[in-house]
Amino acid sequence: MATTSPGTGTAAAAHSNETAFVFVPNLCNAACAFCYVRPSLSREAHASKLVLRRARAAAEALAGLGFREVRFTGGEPTIFANLPEIIEPFLEFDLQYRVLTNAIDVEAQLPFFSRHPPERFTISVHDTADPSSTFGVSMSREQWAENRRKLVSISEVEATFVLADAAHEESIVHHAIGELANDGIRHIKLILENSHQQNSQIFSKVANNLRKEWNDTFETFRFTATEAVTCKLPDRAFPSIELGRGAVYACCVQVGDRHLPSGHFSRFATDVDAARKAIDSVITSARSYRTSFLPCSEGSRFCPIALDQRRDN
Repeated sequence: MATTSPGTGTAAAAHSNETAFVFVPNLCNAACAFCYVRPSLSREAHASKLVLRRARAAAEALAGLGFREVRFTGGEPTIFANLPEIIEPFLEFDLQYRVLTNAIDVEAQLPFFSRHPPERFTISVHDTADPSSTFGVSMSREQWAENRRKLVSISEVEATFVLADAAHEESIVHHAIGELANDGIRHIKLILENSHQQNSQIFSKVANNLRKEWNDTFETFRFTATEAVTCKLPDRAFPSIELGRGAVYACCVQVGDRHLPSGHFSRFATDVDAARKAIDSVITSARSYRTSFLPCSEGSRFCPIALDQRRDN
């Protein structure tokens, strides 16, 4: 049970749909070419006491601001042997949670997930027939499929595809979506890789084709809305708390960006007040941001995480 009740809601929480991302230290057991945070490669890890103190401060700060949900990402959260110790403070403050994972090696975390099911797992997917090519590490397609099904047995699962060359990837994605449907996955998200924005028209055509074919199979089928040509920060931004560095960013795709305008990130130590001020300050800055320039990436023409919400009938 929470030792402090969540806040009744603040402007920061309302602006963020009461949702924040929490980035575990930047280590991963995969080397995906499209990853924008560029983690160090590691098969296992253990979060330090400093990281755990930051997690507790962040949990209390978010609850006090009126947030309702956190989404754990990285890096790869499941490689941390003490991942439950990172998540538990957020549960104590009555925050719901989701986990973003590649599902390469989830076995050790399954008992905790079974006792405390997340609202959703989001799995990074590309080529289910050849996962080793996507992840840059050796991975059995059969074991990966089994891992996906184990997560489905615990909570609902969303699959995310990051596409760079949609015209050549359409058949790969089509095959993968069929396998995911058989696994019991009911949510699909297609993201246009941010450095390939010149391919936006092709991406939109391919994404629409796939959705028309698979729309009735899934509860949601969303993809990057390439017509969203302005920065989404003034309208809605999910703040991101990076536990490894003790930093807060105004938007999840900004994490690790060294070229951000002043005000789009803030640092905190391990005390709740500092964490609360850092979270509030980056959202306050985001809400006042009124230009089409996207601070998350030089040369961006549209927001990569602005998703098309329509469903075809």
